[in-house]
Amino acid sequence: MNAVALYSAGLSIQQFARPLGVVPRFIWTSLMFVAIILLALVGRNQLLTFLQNFLSLLGYWNTSFFVIMFTEHYFFRRGWYGYQGYDLDAWNNPAKMPVGFAGGLAFAAGIVGCVVGMSETWYVGKLASMIGDPASGGDIGNELAFLFTSIVYAPARWLEYRIMRR
Repeated sequence: MNAVALYSAGLSIQQFARPLGVVPRFIWTSLMFVAIILLALVGRNQLLTFLQNFLSLLGYWNTSFFVIMFTEHYFFRRGWYGYQGYDLDAWNNPAKMPVGFAGGLAFAAGIVGCVVGMSETWYVGKLASMIGDPASGGDIGNELAFLFTSIVYAPARWLEYRIMRR
């Protein structure tokens, strides 16, 4: 972990919710530093296993996040033509931002897809166990996360826009 990542973590915490923004950033950065040190001490003997498990889960998360961002940018904000679909003055005004129901619902669907299709050392999903060896399975979690998120996000975002008008 480096200083830039710690500073970025503190900034991300402040942006997560308005009440968290009043706490000075150096406090959040210090808390993140303590948390990282504790995690390093606890996992020092099993670092490779922790990294393998964590990075696999991060891949599933990135797949759903990519689908949501790509669909929002290119299909709902017409990103094919640049950034005219964005109100750059509304970034910190919750009344002008999308509510996020569609993104949350699509992300939850992506989680369902990755859970039934994942093949990890600690869990093998139902569909993954049907592919290859039942004990170890075939990991199709990313593909299912992509599919489930794609199917849910577009109609949910269209409905959210129709109802909320943002």
